[in-house]
Amino acid sequence: MRIVKFIFFAAIFLSISACEHAPILKPPSDNPAKLYVANSGDGTVSVINTAQNEIMKTINIGVSPSTIAVSDERRSVYVASYASKQIVVIDAETDVIKNTIVLPGSPLHLVAGSNNMAYVNIDPDLTMGSDAYVGGIKLDQNFFVDSLYFDGRFCNSLQYLAYSRSGILYGVSQIWPTCDYFRPPQPFTVDTKTGNRISVTTFSSRIIKLSPDQRILHIVGEDFLGEANERLFAFDTEQRKMVKDTAIKTILAEITLSPDGERAYVGSAVENKILIYNLSSYSLEDSIMVPSTVADLSVSADNQFIYISHSRTNKVTAVDLRTKIIEKEITVGEKPNALALFPPPF
Repeated sequence: MRIVKFIFFAAIFLSISACEHAPILKPPSDNPAKLYVANSGDGTVSVINTAQNEIMKTINIGVSPSTIAVSDERRSVYVASYASKQIVVIDAETDVIKNTIVLPGSPLHLVAGSNNMAYVNIDPDLTMGSDAYVGGIKLDQNFFVDSLYFDGRFCNSLQYLAYSRSGILYGVSQIWPTCDYFRPPQPFTVDTKTGNRISVTTFSSRIIKLSPDQRILHIVGEDFLGEANERLFAFDTEQRKMVKDTAIKTILAEITLSPDGERAYVGSAVENKILIYNLSSYSLEDSIMVPSTVADLSVSADNQFIYISHSRTNKVTAVDLRTKIIEKEITVGEKPNALALFPPPF
């Protein structure tokens, strides 16, 4: 009996250890997931029911949305407009606008966290210059907290953000070609619980995505060497160093990750295709041809579909990842760009 008990508890321990860094996949919900599409051309948000891949509602927010984030904790969708300097808050249960948050500058990128906070890059004077900073939004009060974290580096324009479940905020900067960009990439990192800055950006990079297990930050960096050559870097968040990188022979519009953390899907801004990278080997595995260039993309929580927005054609494409075949093209509003799934895939 003692041997049986030992084997039982040992099996539990090993299972817990193996899952410590495993991706957190969302359990199935009674309510179908929804895809929110920010249409910058006509100031609307299209809501797509992903069970049927059909539009279920169009929300008129009256401004040109440029970035979008969701909070599972607050059951809300946050749609920000660079031009109008505000964030429209949508109730994710009813898809009704419930609040508007006025910002002191133009939002560049927006992320929602699990500690009742969201973070937004603010460009105070529409210059995309080195004075961009990170402010916070208290989600329970819809209140903006000014000037939390500054990048503070000449020639940098603070760009994308990523936010971990443990409260670590990551950011990357665009460094102008006239500056010194021949340096290894390093994300701007802040512990939001303490306010301590861990490191600063030292490389020109535009896009970041945090892996489902929070261990790897995938960074898109430019090399300014011409020939539309960009690189995809893997930054280990525990070791705080780059562990992998690969060259990508195209200009990237956006990347997204599969909920199991095994693949990265890279959308091209100049070619009608999506490149699929195996994240174990950091190598090109396959590609998917799409009808037009990519604005944004997102993978469903069940790993079945990838959704792609096409600003030129006013459509969102749903591609079945098992067959790599387009399942449906959905006509949305004018110039769709940013996408967000609710609930978030991971």
